This record gives sequence, C-alpha cells and structure tokens, in this order.
Amino acid sequence: MGRAGGACTAALLLLAGLHLCSCASELNFASVPSGDDVPANQLAKFTSCIVACALEPARIFFPFTGCIWGDKDAGEKSCIIEKTCFLDCFAPAEAHPEGVYTNRYNLERTSFVVEPAFSPATINQTSFAITNQWVVDGSVYAQPLYAPKIKISKGVTKNLVIIATEFNSVYAFDADTGEQVWKKSLTIGRVVNSTDIPVVPSRPPYSGFGPCNDIAPYYGITSTPVIDPETNIVYVMSHSFEGEDIDSVAYRLNALRLETGEHIKGSPTVPVAGEKTFPDSQFPNNATTFRAIKQLNRPGTPHQTHTLLSFINYLLLLPKARCDQLDAKGLVLYKGLVYAAYGSHCDRPPYFPWLFAFSAKSLEIKHFWTSPIFISRFAPADPRQQNVTGGGPTIWQGGTAPTIFNDKLYVVTGRGPVQPENGGYGNAILRFPLDLSDVEDFFIPANGLYLDNVDLDLGSSGAIAIKDKYIITGGKQGPLYIANAANLGGYQPTANNTNVFQVVNPTGLEFNNPTAKTIYSGPAYWEANGGQIFIRGRRAQPSLFRYAWDETTGKLSTQPTAQQDPSSGVGVFQNRASNPVIQAVSKTATEGILWEIDESSSLFGWDAMSLDLIYRSNNTGVCGGTPSSSVGVVKFQLPTIAGGKLYLGCGDRVLIYSLV
Repeated sequence: MGRAGGACTAALLLLAGLHLCSCASELNFASVPSGDDVPANQLAKFTSCIVACALEPARIFFPFTGCIWGDKDAGEKSCIIEKTCFLDCFAPAEAHPEGVYTNRYNLERTSFVVEPAFSPATINQTSFAITNQWVVDGSVYAQPLYAPKIKISKGVTKNLVIIATEFNSVYAFDADTGEQVWKKSLTIGRVVNSTDIPVVPSRPPYSGFGPCNDIAPYYGITSTPVIDPETNIVYVMSHSFEGEDIDSVAYRLNALRLETGEHIKGSPTVPVAGEKTFPDSQFPNNATTFRAIKQLNRPGTPHQTHTLLSFINYLLLLPKARCDQLDAKGLVLYKGLVYAAYGSHCDRPPYFPWLFAFSAKSLEIKHFWTSPIFISRFAPADPRQQNVTGGGPTIWQGGTAPTIFNDKLYVVTGRGPVQPENGGYGNAILRFPLDLSDVEDFFIPANGLYLDNVDLDLGSSGAIAIKDKYIITGGKQGPLYIANAANLGGYQPTANNTNVFQVVNPTGLEFNNPTAKTIYSGPAYWEANGGQIFIRGRRAQPSLFRYAWDETTGKLSTQPTAQQDPSSGVGVFQNRASNPVIQAVSKTATEGILWEIDESSSLFGWDAMSLDLIYRSNNTGVCGGTPSSSVGVVKFQLPTIAGGKLYLGCGDRVLIYSLV
C-alpha cells in the first residue's frame, strides 16, 4: 500500500480550485461547513480537529493515474494513505458511552451507578462469583476506572479498566478478555517506602503512633485518577523518592493516553509548588516549606509580619494522612481543569490544606488555595498532640474526591483551627468558585472547637450533592449535616446548629462524646422512591443505615427507614467503615443493590430498600499480601461496576466478579 508524504489538508488547499480530491470517500468540498455553520462553543474544537487531522495519514483521491504525494498500488485510482479523519471533524458529536471516569461515579459523588445485568433477582450466592483476578505490583487504593470503546489501533477497539497501584504503576486491562493492554511506571528515582516516613518527634510512642506505615511498604499512587472521555487522557498523581535525601520526595501530575499509556506533551509535570503570604499570621516571619514526605494528597489589614507558605515537591491524592488513617481520594476534572485536594501526612507539623487546579491541556497550575498556620491550638483533651506546632485543617474526606455542584467546588475539612474570621476553617463544609480565589461560603458545627480538641473530624466523610439543592456530609462524631448549597450556614457556636438546614444523628450519641468516631466514609444517594441516603458507621455504631427523603416535610427522615443490625455478625466494620455503592438496572428503577467492602476486603450485596443480605463473598486471605501489602486490605476502597462486571481493588490484585 502506498504512503503519501503530504497531509490531507495540503491536498485540500492545493486542489480546491480544481475540485479534484476530497479527504474521504464520503466527503466533498460542499460538505465542509463554513465558519457561520459552526456553533461558537464548538469552533475551537472544530479547528483543533482539523489541525490534528492534517497531521495524520489520510486518503487522497485523484481522477487521473498519477499520484502527486506518494505511490499507489497497481490498479488503484487513488493514493491510499491509511485512514481518514476530516469526516469525523464535521460529523455531529456522539454521546460518550457509559463509563466510570471519576471517583464515585459522578461529580456529585453520589456513588450511584446503572448496571442492567445486576438486580436483587439475579444476584445470589450461586449466580455471582469471582471469575478472574489481575495480579499487579502494588496495593490498589485508587478506585478502578472503566473506559469503554477505546480505539487502540486501526480496527481494534477495547473496553479498558484502568488500575493504579502504590508501586507507582498504571495498568490498562481489556475488560472482556482480561488481557493486559499496557503498563506504565511513573516512578522517577524510586518508590517511597513506608520506612522513609520519619516519626513525629513531639509525639509520644503511644500505641498506634510512631512510624506512619499504615500503607506499607510503598507509597505510590493512592488517589483515584480521572479520565477525560473527550480526549481519552487519564490524569494520575505519582509520588517518588527522586534524589538522595528526604527533601527529594516529589509529587507530579501525569497525563497518559488511554490507547497506549504514553505521556502527552508536558507530562509529567515538574514537582508541584505553590506559595502564599498571610498578613497577621501566627507563624514566625520566615518561609515554611511543605515537603512531600510530610503531606499526602488525599483528595486583613496589611501588616509587616507575614507567613510565606510554600508548597514544594508536593502533590497527591491522599486525604489527611494520619498514622491510623491514611486515605485516598480522587482527582477532579471539570471545565478544562484538573483539581486535587491535600492534607497532612501523619499529622506531621506544620501542615496545611491545599487545593490546586491544573490546566488539563498544559498541566500548568492555574489556581490554588491554602490557609494560614495556627500555633499550639490543641487542648489537653488529646495528650498525643501536646507541644505540637499545628497548622491549617486537613482535607481527607474518607477517601472522597471534591464535589462539583452548580459550577462550584465543595470540600469538607477535618480537625483544625476554628477561626473563620482569620481564615481558619477547621471542621467545615467549604464552597469555592472554580478559580479557588477564596472561600465563598462555609458551615462549621456549633461544637467545632470541641471536635478539634478531641480529634472528631467533621471531614472524615466526603460531601455529596442531592436534590439540585443540598450538600450532605457526616463526621467521626456521628451526625449527618444537610446544608443548603446556596447558603451553607456559617459558624454560630451558640445556635445549636439551627443555622444549617438539617441535622440527623444516626448513632443517637451525645454531641460531646469523644468515643463516638462513627462515620469514616462518604454517604451514598439514590433518587429512587423519593430519595434515599445510605451511610455505614464504625466503632461505636458499625451499622448500615438508610434514610428516606420525606417529600411532605422536604427533609430527611429523622429516624432510619432501614438498618442492618451490627449484632448479626455479618461483616467486620468496626475499624474501617465502608463506602457504599448503589447500583440499579436503570436510573428510574425502584429496586437496587447496595454493594460494600468490609475490613477483610470481603464483598457484600444488600437489597437497597430492605437492607437484607443477598450476597456475601468471603475474601479473607484472597487478596494476597505481596509485593506491597502484608494484609491485603485497603481503606476506603469501593467497587467499580461496569460492563456486566464488578471490580474490587485490594492488596496486590483486582478481583473481577460476574454472573456465572
């Protein structure tokens, strides 16, 4: 087959006056739209498509036997180059196939997914089982993603499952055959080991405190990547020990092509950095450097004294990385920006919250936000924090990515200074404009100071957006807070939370109860039957709850409408709460399944309305422990359901379930 040396556009430009060729057998010059025919919001994309096409091989037709730009096969009446692309530029845009492109299935983080193959009638102990497993090189904390109908090469289209590991590797598997399509290592230097993490000098060696090895032995990719189905690019945050000393640990944003796993131009980024000054800061007048080893990605009046907060060599997707709670949340892609949120690593002071927005095209940082540092804010209620120079609040959210709702970004912060008048937004729901210029609105519970003192973070749960109006979240203490997204409520310590739309307490515990620690996961929402909220507790109350939206009162029911009895002995949820996923056969279905994973990485399926158990897979020991995990259990993981299969990431592999 002959190969032309010129591009299709060259043929168009040179031969347009002769009307001798077109760039596709079905395309002639009359079909090329004029500028007036292209909608303004599509013009840039149209132009980009034409330019991209000009750089690709095409098919050029001639009405004569000669071939100007290349040879032709004997008997051919055209120069056949390989493929055509201009026709695609002019064709109407097609809807993208249903995929799982982001953490918790959607930007509202409702954890609801449609899968026609699974229903309470089809799922039981004999009909559903592990049918395959993919062994990978590290623990899988990131939620698996599903990208259907990806054109790998000419005539080859595959449904891909994207897996990221703590060994800094990204895999693409064929969802139908199980074949590994590609693998990409994102390590620069070497992977960070858990033994690289220094002990906090000011923290006594209490049980469970000391070296931060909750994820062991590697810290690589912990957050869920995000896929752009428009460009078939997957964005991933990597974490490497790049030099000789601890200050060389760095986080970089990577952008990989789904078809091949290769980097796009500008990927990976340089180590991420940011800095901001704060008048009247409590911190001494010097530069404070954020080191990647200290922080993991988890998801006034002018004054001469100021703080320079530097975010150097740091970018990741872990929520607040405490020693007993090192969690992963995901990147966010919205309107051409990739967002990431960050918190502390093992409470190693000083630490701060950070939000970054990167250009999805150039990968440059476009916007960021952080908060001032606050010194010695901890009260004696928590002796582990004595003599600690603290920082801002953290953003970890029980593994949930930031929420996008009505062109705003929402996050929930953990323990931290409750001084909103000075920029201290501890234990708060925060709303930001897309440029992250500043906090637009917030809500802090009335007992926010107490929550800070006794380590009962509000931000142990992510935020979900429901009913086109409300933001719902919960915290370690137990209550669920339902806030009006347009008016979150602010901070009124004497108002008994009457400044927020609604408070529901699933656990029935007193608000000043330091032993509660009941919500460590994001709620799930299902629109069926008027609206349903699901939440799994832990420790003092490891129950599974369902609350119904009362259309009469316009609020959530004050008592659970269904509850799983924790004394039943089904599942182990005392130490690690699950992140429930609601799956139904359609968006309008009134029956569904609640899927969740317990501490042993065992999978459970419950009837979503009655919370009766319909399926259980005992995975104790199934997930393995090598090479990257000694126990095979990961925190805050949730199953990915797509294409008639369920994918569960765990210790050193991904388990694939399907009907048998």
